[in-house]
Amino acid sequence: HYYYINYTSSLISDYNYFNSNYHLSSYIHGLKKYLQKMPDFKNINTIELIDNKSSVLSIGCELNQEKKIDNFFSSPIILWNHRWEYDKNPDLFFKILFELNDNNIDFQLIVLGERYQDYPEIFDIAKNKLKDKIIHFGYCESQREYIKYLQLANILPVTSNQDFFGISIVEAVSYGVYPILPKRLSYPELFDNILNPQIFYNSESELKNKIISAIKSIELLYPEIKNLAKITSQKFSWGTVSKEYDKIFEELIIN
Repeated sequence: HYYYINYTSSLISDYNYFNSNYHLSSYIHGLKKYLQKMPDFKNINTIELIDNKSSVLSIGCELNQEKKIDNFFSSPIILWNHRWEYDKNPDLFFKILFELNDNNIDFQLIVLGERYQDYPEIFDIAKNKLKDKIIHFGYCESQREYIKYLQLANILPVTSNQDFFGISIVEAVSYGVYPILPKRLSYPELFDNILNPQIFYNSESELKNKIISAIKSIELLYPEIKNLAKITSQKFSWGTVSKEYDKIFEELIIN
């Protein structure tokens, strides 16, 4: 049902915009699989019509260039600032942190996000198992509090299986958190020509090794982190993106 709503909406529209190239290509690929399931009148030709009137327009984020507050903690702080959902793959995230803890690798932890009625059990396990590492665990009551923890954190290991853009990642990076990202989904294009390729990983073991390396060398990464925060804020803030929106929408109206 939802497939069909998206399909007919994008078909009847004058133009379609997607969060990323990954989002657009995933949609087109999904349409092909969906229409092939039709018993007759598959309308495969409509996919090309949709593709020809679709492109990418990235999301704008509320980002402010604020000074990162002093880190009064003795060890690097790892951050989770995503939804508490299965598609964000928290099992892998916490599995690696459990291993680091067992190996006496020093780190601390901030876990942000709202707990709904149904959420992965691993969060409860982690809250107990990593209790000596935790600075904050759970929902922030205000944006001010949320930003405070972004400013405090150092390393953002991302384990998501699904992401068409990555607002939480852009927010964290803009406030001075070093990302470690899977080389898939929307992430390579988000930080195209910005990030050192060293921040991308292709396997679980590579992710773990990169987290350990970042923990041990976080001070050496500060110049790169500072530059990355500046570039990310400039690229994805509404002050920049809104101008692109205005330009594109005006051209659509005129044409």
